[in-house]
Amino acid sequence: MEKEPGLKIVDAFDLDPEVRSLLKPQETAEGKDGRRHQLPRYFYEIPSHEAARDTRLSAHFEMFVPSGRAISPITKTNWEGTGVEPDVKVEEAKALSTAHTMALEKLLESATDPRRREALQDALDSVMGGASTAASAR
Repeated sequence: MEKEPGLKIVDAFDLDPEVRSLLKPQETAEGKDGRRHQLPRYFYEIPSHEAARDTRLSAHFEMFVPSGRAISPITKTNWEGTGVEPDVKVEEAKALSTAHTMALEKLLESATDPRRREALQDALDSVMGGASTAASAR
């Protein structure tokens, strides 16, 4: 492994067992995209958050460590740990069909072409046939 100036390279197998169990060096992990990746064995040791902001890993690759938070001017808080309040509250199992139904209803309201309206209505009937309507969820 090529060493970057000023950065100490750490072999994950030399770390405490607790840290090693978090990093899982050289194990294979599957990403959300379904692809498998081998986790690295070697890491750069960055001494502090401040040092991380000023660290250039190579000539064309910098590290960015966020140090701020988004704060709503209205609530004076952010959504971390609380999530975002949905516009329409429904059971989790009905969320997708409700959103689909509402989108089709909105498109149907503004559609003027008879063939387009018919296609939208068919899609709406199909969605509503397998789930409750968005109107009943509201």
